[in-house]
Amino acid sequence: MRRLVLIFLVGMFLCSGVSAAEKVGAMVFIKGEATARDATGVHSLTLSSPIREGETLITASGARLAVKMIDDSVITLGANTEFLIERYRYTASSQTGEAAMRLAKGVFRAVTGLLGHVDRPSFVVETPVATLGIRGTDYWAGYGFFNAGKLEVVLVGGKGVYLQNTAGITELTVPGTGSGTSARDQAPSPMVAWPKEKYRRALASVAL
Repeated sequence: MRRLVLIFLVGMFLCSGVSAAEKVGAMVFIKGEATARDATGVHSLTLSSPIREGETLITASGARLAVKMIDDSVITLGANTEFLIERYRYTASSQTGEAAMRLAKGVFRAVTGLLGHVDRPSFVVETPVATLGIRGTDYWAGYGFFNAGKLEVVLVGGKGVYLQNTAGITELTVPGTGSGTSARDQAPSPMVAWPKEKYRRALASVAL
C-alpha cells in the first residue's frame, strides 16, 4: 500500500513539473484556430494563454498568432505552421540568454528584442534543411511556402540573419534580400534581392 502511495505521489510530482514549465512568452494576437502541443497533450490557445518551453505552436488554415517573448522579441506565425519553442532564456540583470526554436513547416516572422543585443547572441531556429541565426534583426522565413520542401528567408530589417547547413552559409545583411535551400547538403543560395511581389506575398502570409 505504501509503495502504491509513493508511486502515485511521484507521478503527481512529475506531472506537476511538466505543467509548471517556465513561462517564456504571452499571446498578444490570435485569429482562427491554434493549438499548443506538449508532453501533456494538445490544448487550444487563446489570447490569455501563456507560452512555455517545450510547446509546439500549431496554426490551422487561415489562422495567425503572435507571441511576445520575455525579452520583448515578437514571433508571428502564419497559417498551417508548426513551431517549437524548445528553449528560451533571458536574464535582464546580466543581459544574457539564449533561444532555440524549430520550424517544422509553415511561415513565421521574428523581430528580435533584447536577446538580439546581448554579446554574441544565440537566437537560432532549426528547420529541416538549415539553421537560421540572427544578428539582431527582423526577418521572415517559410518552409514549403513558395516551393515544396524548400526553405526561403528574407531580411526585413536590422543587422542581418544567416542560413547555415553542412554545405555552407549565407548571410543576409541588406533588407529585401533573401536566400534559400532545399537540402542540408545543398549550400544556401547567394544573397539576392527579392522581387517586390514575392516580398509582398511573404509579409502578407504573417500580416495580423
